[in-house]
Amino acid sequence: MNVAATLFALLVLVGPEPAVPRLDGQWRLDPAKSGVQVRADFPDVTLAVRQSATDIVFEIGSVGKSVTRYTFGEPSVNVSPGEKTTAMARWQHGRLVATGHRERADGRTLPYRLVVSLSESDELQMEETLTTTDTEFVSRRVFHRVK
Repeated sequence: MNVAATLFALLVLVGPEPAVPRLDGQWRLDPAKSGVQVRADFPDVTLAVRQSATDIVFEIGSVGKSVTRYTFGEPSVNVSPGEKTTAMARWQHGRLVATGHRERADGRTLPYRLVVSLSESDELQMEETLTTTDTEFVSRRVFHRVK
């Protein structure tokens, strides 16, 4: 089989990479689908997303804001109280995938993974995973676009 025929066969079998979804805009947390308890003093948790060809920024908050920025193709460092996360982000099969590690205040460094996807029903899904030597902690949040 020649090279051109092999490449054509691979494209047919594997298919092209899915388009990068547009996540820009305002989102509201769906606590029922996220499996999280929302505090009574600020029940309306929102997410603002700004996306460009070179980076993506997530601002999560209701009273205070947590800002996380990923620059594609280079390590991104995000600091929050008691933690520092370093990760590389890339688009993979239509999902944003960031992998790296999180340094905690107690001195431990844990493997970290974030996967952000957009469902066909326009739900933004965020799944963060931290792994210790004996446990995997997974946080899933689902957001609906604010119209």
